[in-house]
Formats: sequence, structure tokens, C-alpha cells
Amino acid sequence: MTNLMLTRYLYNYDGVKTTLIHTILSQQSQEVAFFWGYELYYSGFRQETADLLEEIYDNFYQQHYPKLGAFIHKKLKLIETDPTVVATIIKNLLVKPIQPKNFESKNPKFITIKPDKIEPFLTKPDIEFPWKYLREVCRYYLLSEIYENDIFQMWRENWLYYSARTPIWKDRIEQYHGRIDDESKKIYFETEDIEEDFYNKYGYEPDEQPLEIQKRCLGIST
Repeated sequence: MTNLMLTRYLYNYDGVKTTLIHTILSQQSQEVAFFWGYELYYSGFRQETADLLEEIYDNFYQQHYPKLGAFIHKKLKLIETDPTVVATIIKNLLVKPIQPKNFESKNPKFITIKPDKIEPFLTKPDIEFPWKYLREVCRYYLLSEIYENDIFQMWRENWLYYSARTPIWKDRIEQYHGRIDDESKKIYFETEDIEEDFYNKYGYEPDEQPLEIQKRCLGIST
């Protein structure tokens, strides 16, 4: 699990992608699908989100919905600056069966999601007690994965190291002049005061979270 990378809410990045694909193809609820789409997008993986949505369309919908493809590709050009694109594409995929009984209509109608509909998926602001943060934001389980035995230890003790290359966390660490040490798998700050300021804001303390939260983030169901 040396390639472990954690998102804004400390979910396993690869697991988020896999779960988003599954959520869309199994036509689960809009809220769940949006949650996973924005977990990628607001972690800073905007282009990766675009690439994944395009891949889902190309692999599973292209044959039956060519006009939807034109709509999606047009929308994806705006994804860097317009976050509603993520929800719009996910919604239009969710309502389309992978194996339709009829051909796509000549003039299909597509759904456009408005900004107010994605507000619940914006990155939640910092709270007074950051150790309570994950309990408020980690609402869903990742799709179950099989991990090495030390995955809990990696997530609990070295979470900041494994999130440090995720854009949102990279920016946060750089704001406090943090330095990545690959040998120790730690982030070091210039002074103890700076380190304290960082953790007063972002000290999510994964090792102190309920076991259920830890399992949600890692995709462990047992």
C-alpha cells in the first residue's frame, strides 16, 4: 500500500474512484454519487475527475448514447472553473440505463444541475475542534477493499504524509512551510509553534476516530 493517497476527508483516493464508478453504474442515489464525485473534485483532482467521468461514458454508455457524449465532452471543457459540471455529468449518467431497450431519441433532453444543488458537497469549513471534523464529513463507506494488515496503522499514524501529495493538502502544508520526509513518512514544520498552529486547524486525529469512521475511509466492512 505504498501508493496510498488520501483525499480531503482522508478517504483512500483509489477507493474513491472505484466507488464512484460503482455508484454510477449501479444507479445508486444522486446524493451518494455526487458525494464521491466531489470528494475527488474538491480534493483538487479536477482533471482526474474529468478523465474518470469521460472514461465511464466511453466504456459503458458511448455505444447507446452518442448525443450524450457530445453533451458531456462539451461540459468537460468547463470543469476547471465550473464545479456544477461534475454533478451535471453524473446526473445524466445516473438516469441512463447501461443496456437500454430503445435507441437514444433524436433530440434527447439533458439535465443541468444548478449551483445551489452542489452546496452540500463543498468542502466543509474548519471547526473549533478539528478532531471532530471527520465525524461530520465522512458520511459514506468506500466500496470494500482488501488491504494489507498495516493499513490502519498507516492511516492512523502517517495520515498527513499520505495526504501530502493531494492538491488540497499539499497547499495546506505549504502554507505552513511543511516539509515532506519520505524516509520517516512524516511532515516536519520549521518551528513547534507553526506545527501547533497547523494541527490546531487541521489536526483531524484519525487514531482517535471511532472505528466506523476509520472503516468508512478505508473501505473495510468487517
